[in-house]
Amino acid sequence: MGHYSKRLKRDFQDDDLLLHAEVVEVISANSGGIAVPRRQVGDLVDQGKLHPEPLEPGRLNLYPYREVKSLTYKRGAGRMKHKEPTPNAIRQRRYRERHKKPPEEPELKAG
Repeated sequence: MGHYSKRLKRDFQDDDLLLHAEVVEVISANSGGIAVPRRQVGDLVDQGKLHPEPLEPGRLNLYPYREVKSLTYKRGAGRMKHKEPTPNAIRQRRYRERHKKPPEEPELKAG
């Protein structure tokens, strides 16, 4: 699957270097168009799946397209739910009940 570059005005090639925003766009396209968090690129570097080439050390990294073209992103399932609420969850629910604000009634204007 080719990914089109607006910056280069052509499809990316294996030897191209991508900017951070372009990496996010390619991964999003590979993942069916879901929004990919920008921090995901840093996570992929930490996991050793991406090897950035620093243009300005500490400021700007470029990423090889050959490493990015097959990456996908899958949203996690979120936090696991317990069968029974934990003591902390029970405490929080009681607090919310005690501090619940009554719904505000709309003001009627005399006309």
